[in-house]
Amino acid sequence: MKRQKVHHEDIPKSIVQVRRVNERSMITRIKSQYPLRFMPQADLNHAYNCIIVYALGYGGGMVQGDGTNMEILVDDNACLCLRTQGATKIYKSGLPEIVTNQKVTTTISTNGFMIYTPDHTSLYKNSTYHQEQLYKLQENASLIHIDWFSCGRNDQNDVNKNELWNINKLITRLSIEDSNQKKILCENLDLEANSNSNISVADKLGNATIFGILILIGPKTVTLRNRLKIFTERQSFHQRREEINAITQHRHESINAFFYKEPLVSVSNLSEDLTVVRFASGSIDDMYKIIIETLFPLESMLNYIPYIDKCHEMEQYPFQCDNSFIQALKAHDNQVNGN
Repeated sequence: MKRQKVHHEDIPKSIVQVRRVNERSMITRIKSQYPLRFMPQADLNHAYNCIIVYALGYGGGMVQGDGTNMEILVDDNACLCLRTQGATKIYKSGLPEIVTNQKVTTTISTNGFMIYTPDHTSLYKNSTYHQEQLYKLQENASLIHIDWFSCGRNDQNDVNKNELWNINKLITRLSIEDSNQKKILCENLDLEANSNSNISVADKLGNATIFGILILIGPKTVTLRNRLKIFTERQSFHQRREEINAITQHRHESINAFFYKEPLVSVSNLSEDLTVVRFASGSIDDMYKIIIETLFPLESMLNYIPYIDKCHEMEQYPFQCDNSFIQALKAHDNQVNGN
């Protein structure tokens, strides 16, 4: 019997609700539906006013037809950090029309703070993935949102293990609304090979192995957004790529040199309260380092630096890195601190 296509509305909801109780953020409701399980962090330190919850998957990944439907409620003045234990793996779909689904609907009430820091979603060969995310922000609500995707196995020496963006399709929909239900940001991505040409998904991504977006909104992200202002006047992706192409003979070589030499980072201040960071890299570790460096001011709230446990060089933090993005952030911090 063939498995039927799963729609978001058919998937039972997994729910987490966090409220401010006695001057602390506390979980007041939690419900999980297979193949997802919510797991609050065990060693809660109530000196830090943020609840940390892990979204865990059974079996190490999602197969064709799997679906999750999350509803996140962050009440007035509460704070929730939602993270994962590792990369979410999306495995192959026997039929392109049978997709793997994820829907996340998050409501952040007045003065609430949502920190969504999952690990990257890894898209394996012949996978089909559809993701829909909706944020509803009330007055003075704050949000940190990271959404990033990596290719499957990438072994250039073994054709059977080389899955560099050999996917069926990736569809993502992200929408953020304010208290008047006015959309303040929409982000749509449809990524698939062009059957009418020889352009592959890997070609479209310039041989980057990971790409994504970081969104910072609201008063509780001011420190993070101020640190990133120095990058709004940097070269665009296109300008930098043209420079590399001008000094490299072959286009294929220039693409590899461009991404593998240094990650790409673009920072856009879309309003006084909204900053969007887009990134792409040929190295997952390098991308972790950049995000760690960007989010390290959250340590005072969370009692840990997001993603520091995912980096192979975590014991060497702060990183001694020749990456210009990290160097610029450190120079900014030294200037602010008078060092």
